[in-house]
Amino acid sequence: MKRLTNPRRFATALLVGLLLVVGVGFVHRHLRVKQVEAEIRRVQAEIQAVQARNQRLQELIDYMNSPEYVEKVAREKLRLVMPGETVYKIAEPQDFPAPYDIPQTNPKP
Repeated sequence: MKRLTNPRRFATALLVGLLLVVGVGFVHRHLRVKQVEAEIRRVQAEIQAVQARNQRLQELIDYMNSPEYVEKVAREKLRLVMPGETVYKIAEPQDFPAPYDIPQTNPKP
């Protein structure tokens, strides 16, 4: 192996080596910046999704606190009525007694 005895060759080799180290460091940092930017975009998309969900939930809370919803639940689930209202219940077929069993007479031929 030939030794670098010439100071100019030594300086050139040192400069090339230094440029390689700096170049590799620059590429590594550039790739890291791209990774961080992608992570930022992902987190921002996640934040937007959570904010949209929060908005929908807040609208649901507002609706459930409204007088209309409270009245609907009181009527449908608790079977409550407003003062002065009359409730009419429609009887279902199973609510009626079975008709009397009348034996049919079959004339004998």
